[in-house]
Amino acid sequence: MKSSAIPVLTLAFPLACCTAVPALADIVPPRPQLAAEAPPSQPDTTGPLKDGTFDPSPFSIRREIAAPTSHSGLFAVAVDPGLFRESGSGFASLRLAKEVDGSLVELPWITRRVHVRAAAEASRRLPHHIESFADSPDGAIEIVVRLDDGGPTPARLEIATPLRDFEKGVSISIPGNDGSWTEWLRDGVIFDHSRFLDYRHTTIPLPKTSSRRFRIRLADATDEQQSRVREITRAVSDAAGLTVSETSRVETRAFRIDELRFYSAPVKAEKGEQGRESHAMFLLEKKNNSDGTTHLLLDGGSLPLDRFTFVTEDRNFRRAVSVQIPASGGSWHTIHRGTLHRYGVGDFRDESLDLVFPEIRSDRIRVVVENGKNPPVEIRSITGEGPSYEILFLADPGERAFVFLGGDASTLPDHPLDVAAIQAALGGNVKPVSLALGAPAENPHFHPAATPPLRRLDSPTILWTLIAIAVAVLLWVLFGTVRNIESGDGGEASK
Repeated sequence: MKSSAIPVLTLAFPLACCTAVPALADIVPPRPQLAAEAPPSQPDTTGPLKDGTFDPSPFSIRREIAAPTSHSGLFAVAVDPGLFRESGSGFASLRLAKEVDGSLVELPWITRRVHVRAAAEASRRLPHHIESFADSPDGAIEIVVRLDDGGPTPARLEIATPLRDFEKGVSISIPGNDGSWTEWLRDGVIFDHSRFLDYRHTTIPLPKTSSRRFRIRLADATDEQQSRVREITRAVSDAAGLTVSETSRVETRAFRIDELRFYSAPVKAEKGEQGRESHAMFLLEKKNNSDGTTHLLLDGGSLPLDRFTFVTEDRNFRRAVSVQIPASGGSWHTIHRGTLHRYGVGDFRDESLDLVFPEIRSDRIRVVVENGKNPPVEIRSITGEGPSYEILFLADPGERAFVFLGGDASTLPDHPLDVAAIQAALGGNVKPVSLALGAPAENPHFHPAATPPLRRLDSPTILWTLIAIAVAVLLWVLFGTVRNIESGDGGEASK
């Protein structure tokens, strides 16, 4: 009777432990009590704040704004590259505050693109009318045109035609002092070889002149011009990785001109005006891949960018180029795909080394150059360009205001501020007064969030694992004890 009771009792104990496990898992271990905690080096800002008081402790960087000196009103500070980098996506980590009676009060603010009263002017089309149109005895076409008086100087002429596979020589004359025509431009050439490859040239650069009257002559290309066009075509096709066979077929057909288009040169913004910023892009990594692509990883610095200008010494190439930004899961998202090219044969020059894309702000940017089977293009440098931004706010004379940066946007309070007065001032065409923004400095009130002490038993998973191990060990010990007892009873019975 005694030996049979012991196994029952010993097995009942682990069963009781298993029954008590849920209750044990629900017990929260007590938080360790510290004998004394060192006070923070800066005033404790973690406690309750007065209504409207700003808490600067989550921000590691502070930049002081120069105080207004003469009057109250609308003020602006320029957003520089350092502020872009530290302000986070959508300026989520940026706050403005001013000192009031020894405390900080948060300021309403908005950002906008810098307003430029007289922005740079792009190339524009110049109006003109045709005075005469005639066929010359040698089969050339002669067109006399006059530009409207008082307009800009023409910088280029585009001859619009729907035809394909052609070569035409172009010369332009202007009237001299005696009224006779004087050749002003010679050996111009327009051509189209789109049947073989994507290459067409119908624009003639124009030397500077004050004349508003021009005689344009289009004739069959001369032998010298034809030779140059074939050389250019070979250079382009070699760069594109294509093979083009030349033929000597001559077709007789009327050359159709849909339109003559004169364009002015672009006008730059006046000195001192802003609205656009240029940034030298820092190359983090360059990799030539086995699939014929070159990856250029750039430090985007969270700058607002919508244009890249590439610098290279290579020529006679054309490459497809993509601009990418990081996406979820470590992948890359293509925001723009365009082409770069540079052709140079003899005195002929044609290049396009700019990419224009929708505005982005990213800390990393990847440029993918598609070389195919051609040698990689050696990119010497990349310049980024984008709009300038400014921060607008209201202030009174003598107020000391700060920009706070470097906080964790995911933990910062996000409560809306009343910006109606700022928007009303802008709607009333109030011109903001620019104030200087100081250099970045350590925020003396920065108090990083304390890391909570590690409480290993807070995790139910860890607690259950420890209990299961203890029960398993206990069962093993009890099982061995039972076997020893049974072995002892069996020995006594055999006696």
